[in-house]
Amino acid sequence: MRGPVVLLTSLTLAASLAGCGLGGGRNQGDAHSSGRPSASTRGSGATASAPATYPQPSVAASPLPALVGRTGTPSASLPAPAEVDGKSAIAVARATAVTMWTVDTELDATRWDAAQRAAPFLTPKYAESLRMSPQVSGPGGVWLAWAEHKSVTTVTAASADDLGKPEDSETTAFHAFTLTITPKGRDGWEGPATTMTVFVSLERASATQSWKVSSVRAVD
Repeated sequence: MRGPVVLLTSLTLAASLAGCGLGGGRNQGDAHSSGRPSASTRGSGATASAPATYPQPSVAASPLPALVGRTGTPSASLPAPAEVDGKSAIAVARATAVTMWTVDTELDATRWDAAQRAAPFLTPKYAESLRMSPQVSGPGGVWLAWAEHKSVTTVTAASADDLGKPEDSETTAFHAFTLTITPKGRDGWEGPATTMTVFVSLERASATQSWKVSSVRAVD
């Protein structure tokens, strides 16, 4: 009885190895056809292929320093957030536009500084996006002329809703204004006025909430 048991065990083990692809026969041939290296090519004398060489990423140049003005109270009449009717979309939109374009060249390096003062009227997301995007290029010749006279601008905002706008809803509103911006120097100089149209988008969570500005777009 001992002989048949040994023979049966040997046949079972051989079948198991063949089924796992570790035995001889057809499975061994399949391994060669798959492109896997044989034991003879994996010996100690085999030479490993060199790793691919890739271009190194270039180091971006450091951004230019931002032009940021000084802190302080501008010598200008600005809308007081506590006095603006937050339930009136047009009142919030007008206050935002006037604040953003009222500059004091004694304090402000660019109009970006003025825009920061409008933060109480803005959505947190929009206020943060403006805060993280300071101007890095020079403000231009007009600004330099204003700064030479230590100018403050006065801004009037006339409704331009007749240009066409989407219908307001309880939670979204849109208003446009024609701004007239006049620089007046502390030395008595008064420069030519400039005009532009601004489009203001507002939103709020519900009809019981105050309006906040979510974007401002200007067109000269």
